[in-house]
Amino acid sequence: MPKSPDDFHMFTFAPPGVWLRLIRQNGGVKKRYWGKLARIMFTTAMASPLRLAERLLWSNRVARVTIDKPPLFVLGFARTGTTHLHNLLAQDPALGYVSTFQAVVPTFALVGQGWLKRLMAKNMRDQVRPMDNVRVALDMPQEEELALAASSHMSAYHQLSFPQLRQDLFTNFIMMEALHAPTHGESKKKVSLPPPPRSLARNFVLGSANISTLYARRPSLPTASVWS
Repeated sequence: MPKSPDDFHMFTFAPPGVWLRLIRQNGGVKKRYWGKLARIMFTTAMASPLRLAERLLWSNRVARVTIDKPPLFVLGFARTGTTHLHNLLAQDPALGYVSTFQAVVPTFALVGQGWLKRLMAKNMRDQVRPMDNVRVALDMPQEEELALAASSHMSAYHQLSFPQLRQDLFTNFIMMEALHAPTHGESKKKVSLPPPPRSLARNFVLGSANISTLYARRPSLPTASVWS
């Protein structure tokens, strides 16, 4: 595991296919980033057995989960206090949330929730977000958008890695046009998310605005409540 936040890309564990797709859309990667990309691709490839184990052991059980409580969404612009509100709401034991650990490794969070979580915790002590000094810990609430980016290409957060794709990512995954028209050769039927973490089986808090994406994945969800 990396010894400092600067050594670790937050979407390192996105499946190799996600990285290859984004690289192809971006028209490649500049030579000065080849070393970092090689480390990312090696790390995520080594995690492939964990993803397979997660699918074999958990996919059927996750698919059978029924979410019968109306979800609660926290919406707002950056730097307006949504993270603070999210953290406060998550203190309610009646509400579940996506943790930082689940958001970083969403495709194998269940099989890795013991040993891998302990390993990561050794390198995440006393971390804070650089933009606002808010504490970050593996068990603390996290924006589900990070989980989307770490499991699929369908996230505007990928502009942090591929700024040239900023406009397309915003149009498709903030304005949600990808849910209404084929993109990049895919049909609408293929625009779907992987199963959510088990913790989302309860009433839960989400930290950003991909409501349309969630309801496309789980059309049977009860009507949502929105805090903005």
